[in-house]
Amino acid sequence: MQFECLSPLDLTEEDADTWRRLAALRPETRSAFLGPDWPRWVTRLAGPDAQKGRIVIVRDAGEAVGFFSYRQCGKIARAIGAPFADYQGWVLKPDVRLDPLAMLAAMEVDRLDLHHTPKDSLPFESALREASAAPIVRLDEGYEAYVKERRAAGSRISQDCAKKRRKLQQLGRFRFTPLNRDPNDLEQLLHLKRRQYLATGQRDVLAPSWARELFKGLQRLDAPWFSGALFTLHLDDQLVAGHFALRGGDILHAWIIGHEARHGAASPGAVLIDEILRWASANGVRELDFGLPAHHYKTRFANRWRPMAAGFLARPSWAGAWRGLQWDVRQFAQSAPLGPVSDWPGKLMRRFDRDAALRDG
Repeated sequence: MQFECLSPLDLTEEDADTWRRLAALRPETRSAFLGPDWPRWVTRLAGPDAQKGRIVIVRDAGEAVGFFSYRQCGKIARAIGAPFADYQGWVLKPDVRLDPLAMLAAMEVDRLDLHHTPKDSLPFESALREASAAPIVRLDEGYEAYVKERRAAGSRISQDCAKKRRKLQQLGRFRFTPLNRDPNDLEQLLHLKRRQYLATGQRDVLAPSWARELFKGLQRLDAPWFSGALFTLHLDDQLVAGHFALRGGDILHAWIIGHEARHGAASPGAVLIDEILRWASANGVRELDFGLPAHHYKTRFANRWRPMAAGFLARPSWAGAWRGLQWDVRQFAQSAPLGPVSDWPGKLMRRFDRDAALRDG
């Protein structure tokens, strides 16, 4: 196997087509985050990936048999598009086997951090440090069959959404807009999300101008294999909930969701998800992937789960040793009977990684 590393903007259309074809072969690699268009898109923005975005093409006797995208920050590699990359992982031809040390050497890095990686796309068992599962909704047999399945599983989510919808309809003219192209509505959603970050004391990941342009540009795209999808709920002329997803083929990946706090009792965000599922079923979308973390509202809708992995790959180095120590502390704390304290190292690691991703630029 040979490894060819290059900028996503130097990827040929022939290799991009091969990438999409290989990604479509397996359900765990069909997310738009794992195809060629995501790294190409974020590399065009005036963010950190403009200079640091890279891809690896795995070749066997000249034939492209695998692809992986990343952001190279000195001797450390992380997800391209971070902190907005919900998935990262390998797209490989079946039965391809990789040498991790040879790959890292070709990438010219000592360490590769892995966060939201579909477990079945991870070719290196040694990289796995934590397993989890991402909630998804499959709509292969349509919305009504999905509702029946959830009821049989003991979930009342569809009935609860119907009740909340009626409550909202009493407050004003109820309007659901799929694939909303109004830039003002997207601006309002981003404002709601930033206000939520401020209210909850979280880092405002939308503060950099390139981060907001990421979503604004995707809203303007209309390619069936890669585009943004804004869904909104209005009462009269007031936006009460918005949901921005990444769309690739027949998969929606939930991304940014926000709602007006004063309507929180009516759960407009949940009602909006239910409307999206109805629309998706009627318009050729067969999956809504909620990604991680698996918040409670996501699990109430989910009828399937995708195995996920986190961890790292490293060559002998200080960067690798330091990451290994971080994971050792995190895993020890999680296994110890420390109550809420057990989660602190993991939360600190995630916050550090997110902040580092924002500092990359």
